This record gives sequence, C-alpha cells and structure tokens, in this order.
Amino acid sequence: MANPVLRYLTACCSVIWERQRATLHHIRATGEIPDGHASHDHLNEQNTVPVRQDIVDKWTSDFEQLAQEVRLSSARIRHRKRR
Repeated sequence: MANPVLRYLTACCSVIWERQRATLHHIRATGEIPDGHASHDHLNEQNTVPVRQDIVDKWTSDFEQLAQEVRLSSARIRHRKRR
C-alpha cells in the first residue's frame, strides 16, 4: 500500500495537468490568460543586483562569440550535401 503522507504531498504539490493543458490551449487560441487564472507572481521577489561593468563586458563578448560560432556552424550544416 502506498504511503498516505507521500500520496498527500505528491497530490498537493503537483501540477494539475488537465487544467494546465486547458490554460495553455486558451492562451494559444486567444493570446490572453483565462478569466479566473490565479497568479502567484507577486510571491517572486525581484531584487536588482548590481553587476560590475567588466563582468557585463566579458559576458557580452562571450555571448557574441558563441552567437558567431553558431551562425558559422549553421552555415556549414546548410551547405553540406545530402548523401
């Protein structure tokens, strides 16, 4: 027999998939969140964290380099002949 505590924790903490699918279907069909949708976004505190400029510059450079590598890699894949 399943542990009733574990069953309770799983049930109360899991996603209600039928409702999730219906909500996503509604959003895709209408572009709007359905009436009665309860959001918990107010619980997600957003704190501004200062970042030193040298760190911003390094990450910007790293991502620009990565984007260039992806573009070059994609170009090689597109131009490869099919067998």
